[in-house]
Amino acid sequence: MYSADLTWNDWSFLNSRGVNDLIAVLDRNYFSYKKFYAYTYGLTDGQILALPFMAGKAQADLDAIRNSFNVFLMFYQSYFGTNSVALPVYDYSAYQMKFEG
Repeated sequence: MYSADLTWNDWSFLNSRGVNDLIAVLDRNYFSYKKFYAYTYGLTDGQILALPFMAGKAQADLDAIRNSFNVFLMFYQSYFGTNSVALPVYDYSAYQMKFEG
């Protein structure tokens, strides 16, 4: 909603903060994706599920964390131009909801 009380500097600050927050989130989660990938590279699902950090987790949990990381990977690649393919239209929040909190 428009507010005459906000100046150009206010709008610029809000936009700048949003951009910086977005970049920080993408960077943080891309780093997490790379760590997860490096830690699980070459392992079968069964071997991954036997790792200590997956104790008590099922295949559905492994699929959920992979899907969530892959969403951040797609966003990261799209935002920073490392993937020239447009993101498919999809409700990506479904992959993220499990990890809200």
